[in-house]
Parts: sequence; C-alpha cells; structure tokens
Amino acid sequence: MKYIDTIIIGGGISGVSLSNKLNQAGIDNSIFEHKQIGGCIATANYNNFWFEIGAHTIYNSYSDTIEFIKNKNLLKQIVTRKKLPFLFVKSNNRIQSIFTNLNWFTLGLSYIKNRDISKENLTVSEYSKKVFGKSNYNNTFKYCFNAVLSQDSVNFPMEYLFKKYPRDTTLPRSFTLEKGLSSLFDNNISNIINEKVISIKKDNDEWIVNSNTNSYHTKNICLATPWSVTEELLKDILPKISSHPNRPTTSKLTSIGIVATKSNLKQIKDLAGLIGKEQFFYSAVSRDIIADEGLRAIVFHCKDHTNNEAILISKIAKLLKINQNQILHTEIKYQSLPKYDKNHTKFIDDLNSELKNQNNLYITGNFFDRLAIENCIRRSNSEFNRIISNNITQ
Repeated sequence: MKYIDTIIIGGGISGVSLSNKLNQAGIDNSIFEHKQIGGCIATANYNNFWFEIGAHTIYNSYSDTIEFIKNKNLLKQIVTRKKLPFLFVKSNNRIQSIFTNLNWFTLGLSYIKNRDISKENLTVSEYSKKVFGKSNYNNTFKYCFNAVLSQDSVNFPMEYLFKKYPRDTTLPRSFTLEKGLSSLFDNNISNIINEKVISIKKDNDEWIVNSNTNSYHTKNICLATPWSVTEELLKDILPKISSHPNRPTTSKLTSIGIVATKSNLKQIKDLAGLIGKEQFFYSAVSRDIIADEGLRAIVFHCKDHTNNEAILISKIAKLLKINQNQILHTEIKYQSLPKYDKNHTKFIDDLNSELKNQNNLYITGNFFDRLAIENCIRRSNSEFNRIISNNITQ
C-alpha cells in the first residue's frame, strides 16, 4: 500500500489551489481526479478560438485568486473584459434591456424604505421583494438572480449571493486570461493520480483511501469534491454532516456553447450575455467581451439536465434566428452546482465544528460561501493554514 503524505480528492480549482500552497510549503501531496482537471472551469476551443463553458470572470477584488495567478506566473496573461450589457430574453424570444422591465417608482420607494435591512436569515426572494418591490422582483430580479447562480434562486440565502471585497486597482475591474481560464491549470501539474476514489476510512492516526484500482494510506486527507461526492464519502466518518438537515442539495444543468460567424449572428448585437425569463435557460454568456475578427460564441446554461441535446440546440438556433447548419461547432458540458438551504450558515458552522474533532481531515469546495472561484480558493487557503497549524502541534 503506497504512502502519500497528503491526499487531495478532486482536481477543480479548490483542490489545485490547495495543492499549489502545499507545494510551496514543501509538503508532498497528490490530487486524485478521474475526470478532467478544472471542474467548473472549462475553456473550450474551436480552431484556436476559445470560449468558457463554465466559470468566466475574475474580478480585481478576488485577492486570493490574484495571489494564485501571481504564483502561477500568469499576470502577463490578464486580459480586460470589454464592458457590454446583459440583456433579457422573454418567453417569446424577444430580446430587450433589463431596465424596460422595471417599475422605477416602486424600485426607488422600496429601496429608500428598506435598503438598510439585514440580509441574514432572509432568502433571495424575501430580501429582494422588500428592497426592490414585489413586482420588480417577480418580473425582473428573480430571473437576474437565477442567471447569477445558474439555478432557481428563490430560496437561496441572500447573504451568500453577493459580497464586497477590497479591490486591487492596479488590475482591470473584471478580466480573464488571454487563452481562457483553463490556463489556471497550466504549468505542468504533475501530481495527478487519474483514479476514482471509492471510499475513505480512518485507521489509527492515518487514513486509508481506496480507489477504483488501488489502496493508499495518508497522514492528511482533503476532500475537494462537489458536495454530492463529499456527502457520500463522509457518511461513515461524519454522519451528522452527511445527513445534516440544512446540507446543500444539487442543481444540475446542461451547458451548451455554440460557435458561429459574426456575419451569421449580426442580428444579435454585441453583448456580455442573456438572461432567460420563462426560458429554457438561466443565462447565456457571450465571448464578445474578448473580440474576435470573425467568430462569436454564446454558451447557454440550460435548466433541464435531462432534455435532449438536439432539442436544446434547436431552441438556441431559433432564439438566435439562425439555421442549425450555420452553427460551426457545439460544446456540451453537464454541470452540478450546490443549492443552499436557507440555514446554510448553520450547516457550515456545524461542519467546521465537527472538523475540529477529526485529526487531519480537511474539506474545501464550492459550497462554503459564494459559488465564485475566489471563495473556493479562500476556503482552500484556510484549510492549508489548518494543515500547517495541525502539523506543528502534532
């Protein structure tokens, strides 16, 4: 049975950023990932034209992400995202400005009256109806927040939707990388073990990790997997957490990116993306923010995880007013995102409390705070600090 000092299960940004910190500290570690490295970050390519099928933006308030970029020597690859609008798509496929759907009198009155209310213990719908007005929420903001989260946002806890962090004004307000965000995983990640972890169990002061092909023992184990996987791996180790009444559930979606020539999409003006109102998709994200001479790409994050791909592509073509034979390339990715309970803070507090009683067990991922890249890396950095602290005291 092979020994590895620290095993990280999961090769998304959470696992890779933790591994990066451990490498800098000289701690031997391996990442177990049986699928593609990157997780929810996935840059697709068509004839050297790239577009994002998953996460798409980094902000200059993402301090831990910026530190990661610097450590990976990627600062020179930063490219400013062009400022373009997000537009509404109504159920009849009519594309219009978000602002045309707002009742400005109600918005102003509601905001002045309720702008100082706390976000704590309120869902997105509860908070937004107070601050923006019930009609504005039902007609507009509900769909905007669905688009932000790529899921039904009605019962999502408002305090986890948006958070403000200090900005690094030496960098663009929002940016990407010149070859796409999958560049975050470049520079020869050599400690990948391409095996699927089936189970983990405690054995005295060590952990036993069983994969689909081998068994390993390790001092430190870190789960950096989607919640659905983490939940399964924890059921015999932290049963109170894996069955916690406020644990996340999973929202599944199908992301479909299409590439077409600019001339064939000239009827759609340049945009950052689309927001679906009573549509088959939550949001659509455009590559227009980084201009190309001849091509455009738009990625639709579709609600129905089980819908026939051909049906979805047909709907996309109809919305964009193009023939399907004008689509040069399609890219499809099935994605899962955590869906928070209203009392998500209670779940996180109980999880962190349980971890204090488990020697050398660490958990990171995209289900602790906001669903952004930054919050994944922040959690991983926090767990790295725990690893260092525990190693010193043991």
